[in-house]
Amino acid sequence: MQNERKRILKMVEEGKLAVDEALMLLEELEKTQKTMEQKQEEIVHELSTAVQFEEAKKDEPIHHKFQSAKDKIFEFVDSP
Repeated sequence: MQNERKRILKMVEEGKLAVDEALMLLEELEKTQKTMEQKQEEIVHELSTAVQFEEAKKDEPIHHKFQSAKDKIFEFVDSP
């Protein structure tokens, strides 16, 4: 974003852009940056939620399988 700002200011300096036009471009650039940051935050939140869900899902079956295997071993050992 810093590079874009410099380019806009350079164009004003060279007379290619009016000050009002540059201000409008800088405002739009700022809005775009805020929108991108919000989208990044949403994506990070969605990904972290998905990862937490997947991790929780992984833990349950393993525990259940382990418990089931343990029960089967004890049944086998205890059987006459």
